[in-house]
Amino acid sequence: MIPEQKEAVEFILQKVPCFPYYAGDTPMFVFALDPFPITANVVAVFSIQVTIMVILVVLTIVALYNHAHELSTSRHTLSLHKKFLAAMLIQTGLPVVVLMIPLLYMAYTIPTGYHNQGKGQACGVLGFPSAASHDTLSA
Repeated sequence: MIPEQKEAVEFILQKVPCFPYYAGDTPMFVFALDPFPITANVVAVFSIQVTIMVILVVLTIVALYNHAHELSTSRHTLSLHKKFLAAMLIQTGLPVVVLMIPLLYMAYTIPTGYHNQGKGQACGVLGFPSAASHDTLSA
């Protein structure tokens, strides 16, 4: 439920200790006062994505392992399997690592109430845009 904006903006301005002086002139929209539902959704989606990636990697490793033990598999094919597996681990592991940076920062800052504008923006710059452009850059 979206809070009443006038009271929510006043609450946020009081809660954030180093709010920039120039931000008072721009309109602000407060989506929620309680960070738990948003954080729970982000953690749930991240957990589902990591689970799917782990299942994909494990099933691929099992299939490649079974195929490697066939008598008709050449050394070149095994070499290609290893290269494919390395590329797939990088392809699936990179989004996990990139998304972990902002999620770990959120896991620390939300319960403790710690606020640092520079670190928050650095996590946003390092994490979410990199994850958003991951498919574009890997094509």
